[in-house]
Formats: sequence, C-alpha cells, structure tokens
Amino acid sequence: MTNELTRKEFLQTLAAAAAVAAIPTFTACSASKSKIKLGVCTYSYNGDLQQRRMTLENCVTDMADFGAEGIEFLAEALVPDYPNPSDKWIESWFGLLDKYKIKPVCYTGFLDTRLYKNRAMNAQELADRIERDFKLANRMGLKIFRGMGSSWDHALDLPPGSVWAKAGVKMEDCFDKMLPLMDKYDITIAGEIHSPERLSSDLMKRLVDYIDRKKTQRIGLCVDMGIFQDRIRRNTAQNVIAQGGRQNIVDFIIKSFEENVPQEKILAEVEKMGGNPVELRLAGPSGIYHGSYNSANRNKPEELAKYIPYIKHLHGKFWEMGEDLKEYSIPYDKVIPVLIKGGYDGFMCSEYEGNRDVFQAQIQLRRQHCMLRSLLAQA
Repeated sequence: MTNELTRKEFLQTLAAAAAVAAIPTFTACSASKSKIKLGVCTYSYNGDLQQRRMTLENCVTDMADFGAEGIEFLAEALVPDYPNPSDKWIESWFGLLDKYKIKPVCYTGFLDTRLYKNRAMNAQELADRIERDFKLANRMGLKIFRGMGSSWDHALDLPPGSVWAKAGVKMEDCFDKMLPLMDKYDITIAGEIHSPERLSSDLMKRLVDYIDRKKTQRIGLCVDMGIFQDRIRRNTAQNVIAQGGRQNIVDFIIKSFEENVPQEKILAEVEKMGGNPVELRLAGPSGIYHGSYNSANRNKPEELAKYIPYIKHLHGKFWEMGEDLKEYSIPYDKVIPVLIKGGYDGFMCSEYEGNRDVFQAQIQLRRQHCMLRSLLAQA
C-alpha cells in the first residue's frame, strides 16, 4: 500500500484544478524570438521527490507538459547505485528522454573540499574524486558540469591554522588537473556564480583570467539568477517567526540589512538583544546576508554584459511566482534583455527553491516558464 499521490490524481482535485486554471495556457505565452532555451533542474521537484509523491518519470513528464526543452540532473539524489548505475538504468534514462523529447543538458555536481577532518585534499585527489562524476555525466549524455561554486578556497570560511587553510589548494590548481579529464569525458565545467557572490568579485576575475590564459572552452560560468535578488523574499520573516523568531528582532535585522548596516554589527546587536538561535542565524553570515544583497552592494543586471561570452549555463533561480507571472524578488524583466543583447544562446534551467507543499513546484514552474517565454519574445 502506498500513500503516493500521482500527478494525474492531484490534477483531479478541486484545489489543483483551480490552481492550474489560474495559469495562462502556453498559447497565451508568446513564442520566443530568442535563441535562449528553457529547461528545468530536477532539484525543483525536491520536495515531491523526497516525500515520494513523484518519480523521475513524473518530473520529466511534467517538464514536457509545459514545454521545457532540457533537463539539469542532480545525480547524487536520483541515480540508483550512484556513481555507478547499471547499463540497464542508463538505457532507461535515454529511453525516458526520448519518450518525452527532453534534451540532456547539465549535471549538477559538487566537490567537497573538506571531506576529511584531519587533512586537506590536494589538487590531484580532488581531480580523481570528480572524475567519477565526469564519467557518469558522459554516460548520461550531459555535456555541462555545474558545480563547485561554494567549494573553492575563496568561499571557504577557513579557521586560521586549520588543515584546509594551511594546504593552500587553489581553484586554478584543481582546474589544471581537471582539464585533461574534461577532454577525456567531453565535459565543460560551468563554475556557479551564486549569491552572495558579486559580479565584481575576485572570483569572477580569477575565473575569467584563467579561461583567457588557458584559451579554453572547457571552463565557463553558470550564473544563478539569485544574484540579482533586489528585495527580501516575502516568506523570509514568516519562516523565521514560525521557527521561534520574535517579530521585533526579525524586523530589526531586516531593516538594518536594507540600511546597509555591516553584518557583524547587526549580529552583535542581536546578541545584546538576547537573540535566540533562529534570530542569530538570520543575522549571521549564512542568514539574510547569504540570500541577497542590500542596496549598497546589489548586483546590477547590466554588469552581466561583459561576462556573457564566458557563460555556459544559467540557473533560473526563483522562489515565488505570483498569479501576475512575476517573480517577487528577482527582476527577470531587467536581466533577460541583457542576456539577449549579449547574444547568449544556451540553456536557462529553472531552479525552484520555494514552498514545498504538495505539487507546488508544478504550478510555480508553469508560471515561471510562461513569464520567461513572454520576456524572451518581448526583448
């Protein structure tokens, strides 16, 4: 006996029927004039997948239903016997894509540079470890490897004197070791540029300098649209308060953030106010400062223009698509024209990270794709 609710059963419920009816039909969403293609990251369905409400085939069926062209795949979560699935599973994977006319686009990968507590891994060890993912991506027909945006030396909060800080292994060292593997497995790494990264950051300069110096097409950028977030997500305060945050302290943190108060100062003030763990987390580096920029440091869409020749893939991050077909916190209407003018012609794969209620991802993805099609047609 199973408590799994199939997509067909869900769509037959009154609540689902009303929700889907509120979404414009795709004939009402203008056909794109741009060469930018739209896909979906399987992570978008994470809530439904984890609770066994959907299977991989349900996800691919859904993508095809609203016209997605490609798929970005999170292998660690979905591949049986990862990283070495059977040939039979690989055959079923291609059969699934062929059945629903979905193109394999991108492999979501990670590189855990802190695998061991007592020592750091060197560049060769890291390359050896990532080879297993390159091999699997190659077997699955996924040509782009999106990964490692938060795993490099620049992003690690390395305690002074720690084994990782002493090792001094740099992103460039790892790339040197990985380039032959990229050729071997026909893989391109798209290094993720993810909030709270700045487009003017040292990481961006290092990536571009390395690509130019090596004159390689095997390495590029995966820009996550969340870096353009221009206001706090509507549910940020609601979620913190639901977890035990107090309204006055939450309001203080958000107001201070918007007024460009340094994060360290906000955290110190919250500590003085007797902040509990939930409030301290919101005020800390992994809280509101990790999720968006305040007005003083916000990325501007026009800053993206000079990096477009280096972009190999895009993450269409979103949290909340309203019935007005607008993302509450990310100004897609300002970003899409920059991409089109710059000549980007690859994939943008939707990455939904919002409410995980039953089949909410299906509704949200349809709204976002309708919005994106309209913007691509207008720009």
